[in-house]
This record gives sequence, C-alpha cells and structure tokens, in this order.
Amino acid sequence: MPIKAYIFSAIVFVAIGAFFTIYLTNRSNERSQSLANTTVMNLSMPEVDRLLQRIRLNAILIEDVRSKRELVTMETELRQEITFDDSLRPFDFFANESSTSSYLSFLETLNNILFRRMQNITLYGVGKYSTDLSGLTEEDIIFDFDNNLLTIRLNSPTVSSLEILNERTTVYNPDRGLLMLFDTELTFSEHNVFYGQVKNNMYLELNSDYLMEQAYENTVEAVTDIFNTILVSADMHDLSVNIEFKG
Repeated sequence: MPIKAYIFSAIVFVAIGAFFTIYLTNRSNERSQSLANTTVMNLSMPEVDRLLQRIRLNAILIEDVRSKRELVTMETELRQEITFDDSLRPFDFFANESSTSSYLSFLETLNNILFRRMQNITLYGVGKYSTDLSGLTEEDIIFDFDNNLLTIRLNSPTVSSLEILNERTTVYNPDRGLLMLFDTELTFSEHNVFYGQVKNNMYLELNSDYLMEQAYENTVEAVTDIFNTILVSADMHDLSVNIEFKG
C-alpha cells in the first residue's frame, strides 16, 4: 500500500476516535446537568430559598460566633467577713468530765481575758461566668423556617475566674487578751490558710443555685443579642432565637 494511503487511513481513524470522545463527553455532561436539574426541580422555590438561606447563615453564624471564643456573660461581686481566731486555751487543761458548768465558764473567762487573739477581716472578690463558643458546630444550629425559629445549643455557663480585690480588704483592729499584746499580726502561713478559706467560700457562693440561675439567664440574654444582631445584618430578622443548653 502506498504511503499516502497509510497516512490517509491514520487520519481517518484519529478523526473517528476524536468524534466519539467528544460525543461521549458531551453526553456525560448533559446527564450530570440533567440530574442536578432534577434534584433542584424536586424542591419547591420556597424550599430552595430556605436551603440557600440555611447554607449562607450557617457559614455566617459559625464564623462570627466562634471568633468570640469564651464569652463572659456575667460578673458578680462577693463579700466575705471572716473572724480569724487563734486564741490560746491553756486553762482547758484543768477541765475534766466532772467539772461543773460554773467551773468551765470560769476557765473560759480566764482563757478569753489572758489569751484571746481574734481579728475580723472583710474581703471582696469578683467572680466571672462564661460559656465556650469556640466548639459551636452546624449540629448546634437548628433552623425551623416553618415556625420562624432558630435554636442554638450551647455549653452551660461555668465559673471561669475569681479575683480577690486585695486593695479593698479591710482588716479591723485585733481583739486580744492581756498576755497577747505583742503578738497581734498574722504570719505568712496564717495568711495563706486564711485566703485559701476565703476563696473556697467564695467559690461555693458562686456555684450556689441562686447565682447559677442568674448566670444561665444572663447567658441566654447575651447570646440571644449576639445572634439577633447577626440575623439583622443578614436580613433574617424574622427568625426568633431560642437558646438550649447541652448540659
């Protein structure tokens, strides 16, 4: 066969192959587009709008709220009055089971007159409550367009910090016995024990039912305000915000 015939045959085969390749590719694209159109057409226009709104709002809400990380929702001032009693009671040595009440009262009086060492101190502190927003996920944002409701599931508020306001501490004049005149100041170790007791008492107060209930209410109010602001900026102010806590 002449060389021109070989060249002609090769060109024909290449052309045929190119034709089928283009044809099959176009058919595949048309089929994919047809499937996509069918999926969209299965949804009504309001449903499509809601789907797009949900996708857009999810991205906005998560990005905006996560950036706030730990949100401080309440601060409260605490006050603790403590009596530091380091009195000595040497006369208790003379008491026994057969001692009369009048005798025991006499020994108590001697201890107080001679070896009493008491001091009243008032301390103030500021406790803060916060909720962690950094872990907010799409599952925590629930849309109910039928009822115009947006539900947000949050971590419960917790006590995040406690600061003792040392500059406001009031130390009253010590109440001391006759033999304790030259031993009136608290030692360093006594101060540590004292402040440890005060902080424990304040933490107990911060976790009391009364203050925790206020912290929950303030958290709902603060987070609702944040989401309402975001919804207004996204022109979705018709949605009401509902806050639920995970636990």
